Amino acid sequence: MKTKRQLFANIPRLLQSTVLIATTALCSLTATAQTQDTTNATGPVSWLHVALEQRGRLETLTNRFYENGEGASKVFALRSRLYAEVRELTDPLQFVIEVQDSRGTLADNPFFLPEQHNNELDFLQAQIRLSSNSNDQDMTSMQLQIGRFTMDLGGRRLAARNRMRNTTNAFDGVLWRIGQSTNWTLRTFASRPVIINPTALDSSRDGGLFWGSAYTQRLSQRTTIESYYLGLKDDVQIFPNRQYSTLGGRLVRTPLSGAVDLEIESVWQFGRTDNLTHKAHFQHGTIGYQFSTTWQPRMAFHYDFASGDENPDDQQSGRFDTLFGARRFELNPTGIYGPFVRSNLHTPGLRMSANPNDDFRMSVFYRAFWLAESRDAWVGPMLQDPTGTAGRFLGNQVEIAATWQLLPSLNAEIGYAHFYKGSFIRNISSTFAPVVDSDFFYAAWTFRTSL
Repeated sequence: MKTKRQLFANIPRLLQSTVLIATTALCSLTATAQTQDTTNATGPVSWLHVALEQRGRLETLTNRFYENGEGASKVFALRSRLYAEVRELTDPLQFVIEVQDSRGTLADNPFFLPEQHNNELDFLQAQIRLSSNSNDQDMTSMQLQIGRFTMDLGGRRLAARNRMRNTTNAFDGVLWRIGQSTNWTLRTFASRPVIINPTALDSSRDGGLFWGSAYTQRLSQRTTIESYYLGLKDDVQIFPNRQYSTLGGRLVRTPLSGAVDLEIESVWQFGRTDNLTHKAHFQHGTIGYQFSTTWQPRMAFHYDFASGDENPDDQQSGRFDTLFGARRFELNPTGIYGPFVRSNLHTPGLRMSANPNDDFRMSVFYRAFWLAESRDAWVGPMLQDPTGTAGRFLGNQVEIAATWQLLPSLNAEIGYAHFYKGSFIRNISSTFAPVVDSDFFYAAWTFRTSL
């Protein structure tokens, strides 16, 4: 297999990111010099849409969350994207290319740097679209995507285009969408998950199969229901020989000033993993209220339950598999942190957020974490006490975060999470030095522009 270094031999390794950085800066100057009327983001060429994005994020983690976990780690995560879409000129066909370069640099301990930080210049999307669109929102429209694509499904807990992670889930295959934008939508897809290779071209040849359908029905302006089926046959990911069917339903009532909002999702999973019968489930509930006062404060209670394996010694697997879902928006920041996933976990939480103005958002989030099954693993760091005597309580997490829109094309984000380690960690680490709480800090900037 050709390495990316060989493929881009005329561009030094560090220059791959530099090219995108320089292009982004040039586009920023161009956009600044243009008229302030930005209602048409496509620029001077109506049939060509080009978008640039670059994010830099400094992360520091003090005292990792497994065993003794003493010491500190840091990384500077840099992610650059270039998106190009040809449309109108070739209607009803459109052509989409998106490339991404992800780097994790300045790591003081590369051993602890997750593979998800690095994916040198590669194709994130490369597809042909066949669209039948209508300006009438009550008319049915269709779209067929063939090639490499990214996708968000439902609440993004089972399939997501990653936001915080430095790399991104992608799929090779076919995605078909039909519906009415204000009423209903049906999405059906058949794909191979793309396997991230930090230095070689990403490939889906050994990625197994991922397919499914999701139907969304709008009941009112604020209320939507969704049902879905997802199938997975995967021999090379975290769990070998996974063959799952996942069925789920979701009810959403979106936030509104002076009103109660909610989200309920129930997921059931069955099949086989290795030689074990697999039966698992996941339940989510959120109820919130947004006050009709200055800053529009919102308070929300969250609860998540992801089943675990009750008996590791039998021929059944009960640990829920979150597939290709995202977790930052609900469980914890990821990056070099990310101790929790939707497996063998139950966790209540309380979030408070406010918007002092249109350009500034802030939030405080508290969650407590327990193992759903004491004999199964804490899946994040893969710590396990097969006897169950270490208990279930993993600890408490407090997170604060704020986002500023500094310029129309530039925003900044800062966040801090403190993990108060619980009795499970103290008990399983009894032969090590005393457990020390973890502190995670990040500061990021994101630049976006369209030509």
